[in-house]
Amino acid sequence: MNKIISRTFITGLLGFLLFVSNSLYAATPSLSFNGTFDYTAATSVSTPGFLTITGSLYDFQGISSIPVLTGSQFSLTTQLLTENFTTTSSEGVFGSANGTAADLSIYGGDGASLLFANVAGLSMSGINGVNFGSLSGSVMSTGGTLATDFLSTSTLLGLEFNLSTVFGQNMFQSDFNGNINGSLRAVSVAESTAIYLFGVGLLVLFGLLMAQKRNNNFI
Repeated sequence: MNKIISRTFITGLLGFLLFVSNSLYAATPSLSFNGTFDYTAATSVSTPGFLTITGSLYDFQGISSIPVLTGSQFSLTTQLLTENFTTTSSEGVFGSANGTAADLSIYGGDGASLLFANVAGLSMSGINGVNFGSLSGSVMSTGGTLATDFLSTSTLLGLEFNLSTVFGQNMFQSDFNGNINGSLRAVSVAESTAIYLFGVGLLVLFGLLMAQKRNNNFI
């Protein structure tokens, strides 16, 4: 049965996480985004699976120039490197798409080239049997007007929800898609991940409680 998590719930949860995160790292350069993602499974040994995220910016802090949010573009393409499964959780590990263009490109609504970066490592993970999870990893800036704000390796974190499949063994052998809400922050993964893991924990707890209460139907 398809389980759909309320966008209002996700937005409220992410808003709380961003509030806490912003309070802890008020001067840290960051860009917040939302949008959709598509995973295309490998078609052959020489053609790996690809994860593509497309969306727009909706917030920022601590950066050197103010971006135009309306009409902005956020785009990321990364390829599957390996899959990890346990009896309770599943994970896909992604790396650079190794193309001539940057893996990540961010443009302002005025067409300004804000940031280009390559993926250093990215993990999509979740609890088996549910259609939401987390995305976490690092990117290395290569150019753009905000490159000086993201000089070192930056952290990309997000909450994925309304997946067209559920986490489980061999999930990366088939195509799927969903929604994502996240942030790119100029701090290490260790500093940022705790906040998002807290949020994912709340999300998982909420999901499990609703599944038990409503016979595996989420709101």
